[in-house]
Amino acid sequence: MQTIQSPEAATTAHPQLTRVAYTMAEFGAMFGKSETWAYRQKYAGKIAVIQGLGHDLIPRSEIERLLGAGTNEPKKHSRRGLKPKQQA
Repeated sequence: MQTIQSPEAATTAHPQLTRVAYTMAEFGAMFGKSETWAYRQKYAGKIAVIQGLGHDLIPRSEIERLLGAGTNEPKKHSRRGLKPKQQA
C-alpha cells in the first residue's frame, strides 16, 4: 500500500520540483502588488494566462520572462530619445 505525501513533503524531498503555475493573488504578491493589479496586467495583455474551470493561472515561464526582462538588455536610446553623443 502506498502512502500519499502532502505537496510540502514532496517539495522538501525533491527540491528541484517547483510549481508549474501560480494564482493571480500569488502572482501579484511576487511583485509586491495586489490581485487586482494582476488582473489589470491580464486585461492589458501584458501577461499570458491559463484559463480553465473558472480559474486563472499564470505559468511559471511567464513569471520568469517578466523577472528576466530588462536585466541585461542594453538601452536602446537615452532618456530624451536622442542618440548618445559620440566620444572623440
